[in-house]
Amino acid sequence: MTGVATPLDAPGRSTSARIQPAAFTGTATLLRFNLRRDRVRMSVWLLALTLGTLATAAEYKTLYSTPE
Repeated sequence: MTGVATPLDAPGRSTSARIQPAAFTGTATLLRFNLRRDRVRMSVWLLALTLGTLATAAEYKTLYSTPE
């Protein structure tokens, strides 16, 4: 006999009362993992961005030496 397998419902439970998994299940765990893994990379990037901004601000004195 050949037939199509269908999932059996648990006794005493209606099919409309099934709990659907949340769309963002595990997002917080993945976010913490990525932040922990990339903490060195983000620190170096932030330091380079800050130093670049400070170096640019310091160069304005040499670019515009006369008060015109």
